Amino acid sequence: MDEITAKIKLYFGKNRQTVITSLVTLSSFVILGLVIIPQLLSYFTVQDEILQINKKTEELGVKAVELEKVDLISSQNSLGVVSSILPAEPDVPFSITVLQGLVIKSGLLLDEIAYLPSVAEKKSFILSVKVSGSLQNIRSFILELKNASRVFQIETISLKSVAGQKIEAEIPVSVHYGAVSAKKTVSDGMAPDLTDEEKALLQRLQSLASPVSITSGQSVKTVDIPTGKSDPFE
Repeated sequence: MDEITAKIKLYFGKNRQTVITSLVTLSSFVILGLVIIPQLLSYFTVQDEILQINKKTEELGVKAVELEKVDLISSQNSLGVVSSILPAEPDVPFSITVLQGLVIKSGLLLDEIAYLPSVAEKKSFILSVKVSGSLQNIRSFILELKNASRVFQIETISLKSVAGQKIEAEIPVSVHYGAVSAKKTVSDGMAPDLTDEEKALLQRLQSLASPVSITSGQSVKTVDIPTGKSDPFE
C-alpha cells in the first residue's frame, strides 16, 4: 500500500501540471454538459415561446382593432335605427293607447295609468302603470313591451301579493321620443356669387316682370272684364 501511494505521489510530482490540466478540462466538460448546454437549450426554447407569444399578441391586437370597428359600426347602425323610429313629438295619448293594448294582450287588469311630465334634456316622459294579475301575465307584459311600436324602458317594478296567485304591480315606464337631427347639406351654406351672365339675365327678368311705363304720347286702351254678379242666384 505504501508502495502504491509512493508511486502515485511520484507520478503526481512528475506530471502535476498535466494532471491539474486534465482535471480542469474534465470539470469544464462536466459543467458545460450539465449546466451551460441545458441553460442554452432552455434559453432558445423560451425565446421561441416568447416570439410565438408576441406574434399571437400582435394578431390578437389586430383582431381587437377589427372587432372595435365592427362594434362601432354596429352601434352606429343600431343608434341610427333607434333614432329613425323615435317619433318627433311625445304623443302621450298614443302611448297610453299602446300600453292599454299591451296590458289587455297580456291578460292583466289595468287599474291606473299615471302620467309624469317629460324632461326636455332626456326627451322622455314616464307612464306609471298599475296592473293586477298573475305573475305569468306580468312576465308576458314585460316581454310585450320589447316589441311595442313605441320605445319603452322599464324603470322599476314593484310587486305586491294580494290573494292566491293574484299580484298587484306598479311599473313606471319611460317613453322616449325625439326627432333625428338633419344632416347639413350644401343648401345650408352660403349661396354662391352670381356670374356676370347670371346677373344680366336676372336684370332682364326683372325688367320683364316690372310694370310697363308709358314713355310715348300714346294712350293705353283698357278693357273691362266682367266679374260676374255678387249673388249668382239672383
